[in-house]
Amino acid sequence: MSGGAAALAELPPSAIDAEEALFTQALELRRAIGDRAGIAESLFGVGLVHQVLRGDWDTAMPYFREALIEADAHGDLYTRSEAYRHVGFFHLVVSGRPSEAVDHLARSLELREELGDPRLLASASLALGQALLIAGRREAGLAALRDAVDAGAAAGLRRPWADGARDWLRRAEAGEMPSF
Repeated sequence: MSGGAAALAELPPSAIDAEEALFTQALELRRAIGDRAGIAESLFGVGLVHQVLRGDWDTAMPYFREALIEADAHGDLYTRSEAYRHVGFFHLVVSGRPSEAVDHLARSLELREELGDPRLLASASLALGQALLIAGRREAGLAALRDAVDAGAAAGLRRPWADGARDWLRRAEAGEMPSF
């Protein structure tokens, strides 16, 4: 496990429950005042608690799907990008529908391009490259992975992340199929 993942795995259940309670409270408040962009953010946050902290995609997905609908209609670029990203990862690693993953992850990348933050472009290109490879679109996947490596270098990302993207590219160029 990476350092961040190991730290998350060590969180006590009470901390996870508290995190969920805060997002749920924010969601209720934002619904009460009709803050549709805020509703999207809060829905996404509740989804993250279930997906990342609890490892429960089944519970996370209704929140992510509703967040995506709200974010597309009312949210900012970053929230929209994140909602597309997480729905895309669901299709990539859980549902077994890599073509749908490609569609969602490509949209996430487009939104991140609008934001213009090269750190976000690196991670979006990596995710899209992974999905393209799994979807059987090797050349497009390799191109996206090369973009991820280049964007990571341009953004000055920390070595562990940059090395991870380079490793994905090296393995893909050698013909290995990624797995999650």
